[in-house]
Amino acid sequence: MASPPITYQPSALIVNTASDVEPALLGCFAKLGNTVVLISASHVLFAKNDMAVSSGEGIYAGSYSSCCGGGPKIATTIKTWREGFRPLSGMTDTYDTDCAAAILEKGISYSNEIPQIGMIKGVAPEPPADWIMEDLTQVPDPQKMLRMYSPTHGGLRYGTLYYKGPNFPPPTSLCPGPFSASDDAEHSMMKTGNQLMVVPRLLPKAGESRKEYLLRYKAFVTSGQKITFGEPGDSGGIIVDNANPAEPKVIGLMSRAFSADALASDYTAQGSPPPLALQCATGIGIVTPIANVLQQLNVTIDPDMKGTMPASGRPAYVVSRILDRADIDDIQGALARLKQRLMRTRHGALVAEKLDAHQDEARRLVNLARQVSATWHRNRGPAFVQHMIKNLRNPAHRVPLMIDGVTLEELLTRMRAIFMRHGSDALKRDLARYGDFAIRALSGTTNLHDLVDALKPQGLEPE
Repeated sequence: MASPPITYQPSALIVNTASDVEPALLGCFAKLGNTVVLISASHVLFAKNDMAVSSGEGIYAGSYSSCCGGGPKIATTIKTWREGFRPLSGMTDTYDTDCAAAILEKGISYSNEIPQIGMIKGVAPEPPADWIMEDLTQVPDPQKMLRMYSPTHGGLRYGTLYYKGPNFPPPTSLCPGPFSASDDAEHSMMKTGNQLMVVPRLLPKAGESRKEYLLRYKAFVTSGQKITFGEPGDSGGIIVDNANPAEPKVIGLMSRAFSADALASDYTAQGSPPPLALQCATGIGIVTPIANVLQQLNVTIDPDMKGTMPASGRPAYVVSRILDRADIDDIQGALARLKQRLMRTRHGALVAEKLDAHQDEARRLVNLARQVSATWHRNRGPAFVQHMIKNLRNPAHRVPLMIDGVTLEELLTRMRAIFMRHGSDALKRDLARYGDFAIRALSGTTNLHDLVDALKPQGLEPE
């Protein structure tokens, strides 16, 4: 008897094909028009990849390694890594979102029922400022607490809003930040601001007095137990309210973990011992308000979302506008001029012909074939393409021969090898005949405008 299909839920572990990346969390499911997508943090879906001008990253369930594979592919990213970060007004290096979306694969079953919490019933407004508890010795109002589920860090957790800024009470619940870390670049993260800050709290018991609550907290601290609302690996997780525990509504998306010691040091600097809530806390949650995420991704979260992606029919892929119209016109004009120059020579005309014949298949393989996509991203393919686009627009910009320890020749050689395994007979035939020549020509120049001169007769004859 066949096993029923797996239904993927919020907080499922997901990962892309970048090497040495630990799984993080699926946020929840949303709709882009009529298409179902999963949403998570941009630095989760595009981890370890230079995705400034590329999409089509494969997203897999659980762990993945380039040598051993991993769980099934469940989605493919749309838009780009950089488009997940919305600049704060008047700032060039700080952002108020870290989010991305991926279209589900055919046959994938999904549900917005969060383990130990329940089915998402929609979206809640940004919490008001009176939800903030600056005095962490107070008994929190359970209806003003936030909830999250993390499968690897203790399951269900509760927290209260905190404000780390120059003034109190604040006009809103948003902490100005900015929030950053020394290893942000390594983890494809950007500096963020105007985020919700959530401190982990023990959930009060019904009818519990302040004295009883503090005694229970003290016993918890004395026992050496710890609680958290944000740890490495929780990025991308969905945060819901507790106003009506039976009808959870989305408040935000976890953008990063923040050390509880950083808050405890504020009290120490003022000559006060940290409150019990910080003495037993390890991680604070930095959360992007869900309204910002929905605006940036142009998606909606409906109540009671669940179902299965159709096993047939073409999904409604959305083409991202990566560049402004003027930029696109510039690039297309430069490509047309380059092609005109190529067509003036026998070898150039052959190159133009083969590019026209195979570019659609190559793009499709990079976007949809798992091993091809992994090879492309692991060998810095998107980064090299970005430099080539800049070079087409401005001949003074040179294409580097090496990025992050990978040479352009290595990228081209490895892509030829993977295309020889997964490509059509026509692509394989042309790669076998012309591959060495193309690799020598492309890896020997830092300026695509010099490509015509690089295509000297080398014993190559058109068919």
